[in-house]
Amino acid sequence: MLNKYVVLVLALLYSITLTVLSFISFSADSITNINYGDKVFHLGAHMVLVILVFCSAYKFKLKKALILAILFSIIYGIIIEVLQERLTTDRQFDTIDMVANSLGALLAAAFLRMNNKTIVKYL
Repeated sequence: MLNKYVVLVLALLYSITLTVLSFISFSADSITNINYGDKVFHLGAHMVLVILVFCSAYKFKLKKALILAILFSIIYGIIIEVLQERLTTDRQFDTIDMVANSLGALLAAAFLRMNNKTIVKYL
């Protein structure tokens, strides 16, 4: 079983890493050479984010941990997209990125719901 503070630090470090990566300029080919490859990255990144935030919220015995994790991920994704538009010259607001982020959050939530007893047992 993981200590609740270790899980919280992991969630925070992951969020910070995502934030930094969101403001670094990448060429389209550096992530993947398939169409919409960066959208797959967004989807996966937010799946992991929801799982980490859920685990942290659950360890701290917060009510509605899964809903909190989903909302955090979706709101975080929207804020990052807005900040990319306002604070950078080479990154822009992308609605499809927000859709991919939200879809990743919802897929993680579905995974957590289907495997809730197994996951909670190991937390």
